[in-house]
Amino acid sequence: QIQGAMDFLYFDIKPYVRGGPRLFQLAINALDASGGSNTAIERDLFAPLRQLVLAGEEDGEVDFRPVSQKIEASAKQLTDAARDRKVDDAIAASDVVIADLSSLFATINKEAESKVFLLPDDPEYEKRLDAYRSKMAEGKSTTLMKKDGD
Repeated sequence: QIQGAMDFLYFDIKPYVRGGPRLFQLAINALDASGGSNTAIERDLFAPLRQLVLAGEEDGEVDFRPVSQKIEASAKQLTDAARDRKVDDAIAASDVVIADLSSLFATINKEAESKVFLLPDDPEYEKRLDAYRSKMAEGKSTTLMKKDGD
């Protein structure tokens, strides 16, 4: 699920905050929970991050809490900037949250000694776009995608 959060941030939010007023409104709609709804950020990023932190605590091997808190803070800055219509701040915050999540993925991949998560700078990452768009069109955004596209 957390790989799907990266897809959402990279394929939707990043271009939305850079794409002018109409697309910026899509970013606001996707990120802002002021109406009381559970946003994609909460559902697909924060919830899996919290599960990852708990799993790390149970294993006692890796403490993901600091990086998780950093990702949540940068994602909240992104949400606030979008809600407040601060375009430059939203662009900067989207870059930070993607970089922070990429750093977490790289750490996990290193610890696992395998490619558990695909990072946006991986040449294969762009191949996820079509599968991501198909999943979104099918209305399966609540569980975005696993690494293998299934």
